[in-house]
Order: sequence, then structure tokens, then C-alpha cells
Amino acid sequence: MFNSYLKTGVSVLKDFYWFRHLKVYQLDVFRLLSGIVAAPSAYTLTNVTMPAQNQFTVDPDTYLFWDDLHPTTRGHNIVAGSAVKLLTH
Repeated sequence: MFNSYLKTGVSVLKDFYWFRHLKVYQLDVFRLLSGIVAAPSAYTLTNVTMPAQNQFTVDPDTYLFWDDLHPTTRGHNIVAGSAVKLLTH
């Protein structure tokens, strides 16, 4: 449902004169995170279900999430890398 709202919003923006020449890129982060959860080792992650926060004996760079909502630095790096690929291809 969110993607349909986003698509409508982008379409409305493109109707405005000053936005007509902009190129809008959409990164499906939900799909990306679902792919990471399905194959964590492909992203050098060992835990994609539990948060790293308050676990002092773990390496947070092997976890996807820092808390119940936010990615770790490694998780953000994966999203950023995907965004760069989208923008450069």
C-alpha cells in the first residue's frame, strides 16, 4: 500500500512545472531488507532477527538491526550501497 501512495505522490510532483525535469529514483528498502533476511551470509551478517543493542559481547557489524527499528552501521551501509547502485546504473 505504501508503494502505491509513493507512486501517486511522485506522479503528482511530476505534474508541477518545476519538477518535470527531475529524475526520481525509488529504492525498495522493504524488498532489500527481505532479501537480506532471506540470505544474511550473502551480506556477511550472522543475525538478522535480534537487535544488537545492549548485547555487549557481540559485534554489531554482524547484525542487521541495532534496535527494534534502526539498522546497524553495517545495515545502513548495505542500504547506502544499494542506493548508489541505483543511482549509477
